[in-house]
Amino acid sequence: MTHFSPGICFKNSTRREAISTSDIKTEPENEWFSDSTDSADEPHTKICRWEPESSDHSWGFLPIPGKFLQLDQIIDILKSTDKVLESVPRGEKNNVFFILEDSKNALRKRMNMRTDYHDDCGVWDSQKGKTANTYITFCDGSFKTVSLKDGLLCSESRKKGVSHWIPLDPQPDWNTVVKVHRYYTTLKGNDSYKRRITSVSGGEFSDRVVVEYAGIRTGPITVHGNSKSAREYMRTNPRLLERMNEEIKNKSPKQVYEEMLQDSELGVPRSLKQVADVKYRASRREHQKEVVKVADENLDFLTMLEENPSVQAVIHRKDLPSCVILHSGDQLGEMKRNLENESVIGVDCTYKVGDCYITMTVYRNSRDLHEETLEPLLYLGPVLLHWDVELKTYVSFFSYLMSVLGDMEPTFEVKLGDEIELAVLDALENCFPSSVLIMNCQCLEENVNRKLSLILGDRPEECSMILMKMFSAEGIASSPTMLDFEDRVSNLRSYFEKFPDFKSYFDELQPLLYSYVCEPQQRGVSQKLWTKSNDEILSGLLKSTVRQKHHKLPDLVEKICSVSRLQMLDVESVM
Repeated sequence: MTHFSPGICFKNSTRREAISTSDIKTEPENEWFSDSTDSADEPHTKICRWEPESSDHSWGFLPIPGKFLQLDQIIDILKSTDKVLESVPRGEKNNVFFILEDSKNALRKRMNMRTDYHDDCGVWDSQKGKTANTYITFCDGSFKTVSLKDGLLCSESRKKGVSHWIPLDPQPDWNTVVKVHRYYTTLKGNDSYKRRITSVSGGEFSDRVVVEYAGIRTGPITVHGNSKSAREYMRTNPRLLERMNEEIKNKSPKQVYEEMLQDSELGVPRSLKQVADVKYRASRREHQKEVVKVADENLDFLTMLEENPSVQAVIHRKDLPSCVILHSGDQLGEMKRNLENESVIGVDCTYKVGDCYITMTVYRNSRDLHEETLEPLLYLGPVLLHWDVELKTYVSFFSYLMSVLGDMEPTFEVKLGDEIELAVLDALENCFPSSVLIMNCQCLEENVNRKLSLILGDRPEECSMILMKMFSAEGIASSPTMLDFEDRVSNLRSYFEKFPDFKSYFDELQPLLYSYVCEPQQRGVSQKLWTKSNDEILSGLLKSTVRQKHHKLPDLVEKICSVSRLQMLDVESVM
């Protein structure tokens, strides 16, 4: 097995020469995760300042075996080291640390995906893991730890055991504020062997992470929890899987397997079957991509129109993909009957399967009530399957809906997807000029939350504060007048200055907030269509139906139609 060679040393380290990590003896174990780093103002009495032998080193020994580095040591390391590793090296890792390039995981965080720091130690116990966040500010070459409270950076003052948070005055420039995120965990089956991952972001720090291993790893690798055999579990290196996926495009599994056995830098496949499984899954993905697109010449829309009673219209356009309108006669009749009592139609634009957008209408059915709340349940109305989001596509659908509804002028409550789809609202106003349009605020808040996570990165406190200023009872979305609306928007000015991308996003959102949330509320039109209880059954049916990312079009049509058929059976059973 490949082992790394010594790189970084510390002042006061007991040995400076090249030694194997197995030669290091640990001191008596300290408290579970006690590393004396939670406060930079109280350094450990045995602090060992870092002194690199050169700027070319990307790993080193922990100065105190069994204990993690202190915060000031990590800052020194990241400031002083030029070279970084792409991943944790294979081999023995006792009382050592590594400096890794972290741009991929930084991107995964912004996309709300799990980070991945692979090593060959075995299974880390996530149940015993914990995280800690610290903010630090720099002044005259030194730094101070601070906390973020209600969007303000504060220092802590303790009186009689109670913490008091005092806002810094003036507030530091956010370009000088650094966030330190630390994740601690232990190895399954070996509680004395610990790992800590420290990422530092902001200021001059970016895309680097320090991974520390404290203690001596002993004993066998733990068996995986889902394993049906007693074989020790070692997770395959994600980079090795990426390489497998590239290699099997032009080579046989056996050829790839044999070549990888000769090149073990990233590890080796567990078996030939693993490589063959990678090949099989890749071929399935390619096949599914081929059958999902509506432009496939083998799909005969006219046949579907003639043979499927729920396919009401297939709209062919010369310059755009075709689109399909689905509903049955009973389904439309039940919808019109309920609209006579409560003239509100929901338009849900949040579903997508592969390349296919699913724009569906819903309504409350007074003949089918929730068992506990007795609220009318949501039922499915006409559905549009389409492969573009152009205005004329939505106009085609809502023009059809206008023709089948006759003289009705319902209120429309709209749930938009992650993108600001103005075409939906413009098409509704074009086809139903006398109807009131209102955006679903709960869905809008979820969309804004996801967008903020991408724009602000790992700043949950500020995300929460912005959402509160926008969607609380005293927030922008509840403004009773235009003056109140403008005044509450001005409360976001400090965030616009810190995050220009958020300002650009809000500039698009602002006119929609007033026109389709505040104005309808001022006219007495409230959001009442979607509630947690009345939507849970339909939402569950739809999610289970379209869970797969790829469908052949006839299969997708049949699955959606099966939801409405099931609902019609439910109505008949309660009549």
